[in-house]
Amino acid sequence: MEVNQAPVTSLMDERGRDHLHWWIVFEKGHCKHWWTRLFDQEMRHCWAVKFDGEHFIAFRPYIGYTDIEILPITDSRHIAPDAAAVLSVHAWADGLQMRDLVPACFNCVEQVKALLGVKAWGVVTPRQLYNHLINTPQYTTIQG
Repeated sequence: MEVNQAPVTSLMDERGRDHLHWWIVFEKGHCKHWWTRLFDQEMRHCWAVKFDGEHFIAFRPYIGYTDIEILPITDSRHIAPDAAAVLSVHAWADGLQMRDLVPACFNCVEQVKALLGVKAWGVVTPRQLYNHLINTPQYTTIQG
């Protein structure tokens, strides 16, 4: 397991911010769109999973619709055993700060970025999102 350490801060600095914990799944996509052939073969699609204290809830964004599903699992190790990667992402979100208004396609990457509060406009593919999450100290990621 690799862990990127977030900068040490006081809990007083986190007042007014929400702690986010999502599992981000990167997999070969089910996409029929021609542009997905330009993406990395192993990471054509990404989606997110949230644990609400009782259930694991999958948030699967696609072009045109988003599928929400309660997963029939009881352990985070079983979220997506065949995925290229699964990152456990911890971040602090500032509920008052809005992402920059940059025109973007409302694809899986943009929707996952919105869930995490990622403001990197140059991140447009699942591979770029994966690299951004594991290389940015703001996000504590555990690969598994």
